[in-house]
Amino acid sequence: MDRKLPTISLRHRCIRDERGAALIHVGIAIFVLVGMSAFVLDFGVMWLSRRQAQNAADAGALAGAIARAFDETTDTPAADGLAYKSAYAAATVNEVFNEAGGVRVTWECPEYVDEDARCVRVDVHRDGNGVAQGLANNSNALPVYFANLFGLANQKVRATATAWVGYGNGTDCVKPFAVPDFYAPPGPETYDAPGYTLADKGTIITLFKGPGDFESPGWYRLTDVIGDSGGGANETARAIRTCDAERRAVGDTIPQAGVEASIKDDIAALFALDPDAEYVDGEIVNSCAENRSCEKWVWDGQGGGPQAYDRVADGNRSYSPRIMAIPVFDPLKYQTTGVIEIVNVFGFFLIEPLPNPPNFEIRGILVEQPGLLISGGGPVPEEASFLKVVQLIR
Repeated sequence: MDRKLPTISLRHRCIRDERGAALIHVGIAIFVLVGMSAFVLDFGVMWLSRRQAQNAADAGALAGAIARAFDETTDTPAADGLAYKSAYAAATVNEVFNEAGGVRVTWECPEYVDEDARCVRVDVHRDGNGVAQGLANNSNALPVYFANLFGLANQKVRATATAWVGYGNGTDCVKPFAVPDFYAPPGPETYDAPGYTLADKGTIITLFKGPGDFESPGWYRLTDVIGDSGGGANETARAIRTCDAERRAVGDTIPQAGVEASIKDDIAALFALDPDAEYVDGEIVNSCAENRSCEKWVWDGQGGGPQAYDRVADGNRSYSPRIMAIPVFDPLKYQTTGVIEIVNVFGFFLIEPLPNPPNFEIRGILVEQPGLLISGGGPVPEEASFLKVVQLIR
């Protein structure tokens, strides 16, 4: 009896032959997904770190330039001086992918900046070779998570920033005391701008409100620098205690305020924000700004008097709250027209008020202070610019 062999249909044969074909597609898909993960995740780590490194470099350059502007003003800062320490600390506290990067601080300026300019350049690296490149500390390269499957062990990132100290022509924290620019005796008709220059830095001036005869430096006019309510006694007090004044620039005119009342308490309150600060050898030391522990007065929006102000933290302040921006006006123009036109602004480091019955003395030292570069404001000669502007230029 003949035995018949089983027959397999063509359809069944095709199905059996395609077994395992899906594995090939899965393998290709895994390879592609790993490649995409390497691109998305590892490349994302690099770009996130690149932004963080740039932020660290920017912060370091600005911190170092601020120190060069107001604390360490020598042409060549010390290798371990305040400018270097400020730049280094600011750059390292801003981590790059959860680690401090390698930091290099130099005083190099770009070619297009004046060779005498005060610059701070900060380079931040995470490339595993910081010390060899002159950085103050080594830096680990950035990790990779999928790219090592393609032979890439790590990735590197670096950033650089340069800040410089420029000259300002305005400020947003001007106080209501306006003084005439310095002029040669016998009167303002001999005025030749600029009067006050940086050569006068460190000079002690006592502000006094006397007759309009311009007999000595320190004679002042009270002004309305807030500009929204007529310069009454409450507004004068608010302008002294707070930084609510409008921005003022060289060339601006400001109206006189007719109400002085008693400003002794407001001057004393401003002094109390930084009582331990001292002016020593051209620098302000022992200030709350050194450890970012300053406070400020904030107006509560209602009325006047001591109860109208709250004392709050001001941790971002980089200079003593006892430094007041005092506008300087053209004495000849005031003498002939009665108009107070700003020709300069200087910093006035408030010294502890002295009793002088029945009044008191407002004494201060001429200093530099942070300012603004305001478009449309008049220029100030370099030798007379008490306002310093710190800018990122690269």
